[in-house]
Formats: sequence, structure tokens, C-alpha cells
Amino acid sequence: MGGIDWTGLLKGMGLLALSVSGGLALGKAIIALSLPERLLGSLLPRLRRLRIPAQALFALYERSTLPSAERVRRLSKWLLHPNWSRRYGAYQALLKLDPRTPWPKAPPPTPRAKMIIDTAERLAESGKPLRLRMDLLS
Repeated sequence: MGGIDWTGLLKGMGLLALSVSGGLALGKAIIALSLPERLLGSLLPRLRRLRIPAQALFALYERSTLPSAERVRRLSKWLLHPNWSRRYGAYQALLKLDPRTPWPKAPPPTPRAKMIIDTAERLAESGKPLRLRMDLLS
């Protein structure tokens, strides 16, 4: 019988809280210091590698002094991201710049996703009750 690993759970929640608050603090510091756009432009790719939350990057673009067309160009790339929450965040940020922004299209399924979809459709067509287990880590 497996129990809950409270130590691991608390450690994970602590790391999550530090990551989010660190990203927010970094965003506030960048805004408060009014860093030049040139420095911000060179800093953004590094922030992505540090896994700064996308919402913090979207907030940076929103407060940025870049021209609207440039912000739209940079944010539009996120509409192609495979993760739906990134596409939705970019869409919300783009709506503020251009209300005509189209709803982001989902990318075509990967071979693994296609296999899962085919299996789910086949099982659903069988008409038998199913037990579903979701794994958000894969």
C-alpha cells in the first residue's frame, strides 16, 4: 500500500512557490529598473532557458516599450507552441495589442498523441465502461 510522500510533496510545492515568486520578482525588477529594450531583448532567450514561467514573459512583453508590431511578432510565435496553456497565454496577451487576433490552432498530433487518440476512439466505440487514469507528467 503506497502512501503519500509528504516530504516530496512539500518539497515540490516549495520549489513551485519559489519558482513562481522568483519569476514575479524578476519581472517586477526588470519593470522597476526600466531596462533598455536592447538588454531586455538579449535577456529574454536566457530567461526561457531558466524556465521562467511563460506568464512572466508575457507580462514582460505587455509592459515592454517595444513597438506594438514587434511585440505582436514576438508573441505570435507562442501561438504555435505545442502546450495549449502557452498558446492561450499568448492569445490573451495578443488580444490586448490586437483585438482581431485569431484563436490559436492546435498543432497536428505527434505520433504518440495520434496513437493515444486512436486507442481512445477504439475503446470508446466498444461501448464498455472504461477506467481512466490521467498522468500529467508525460
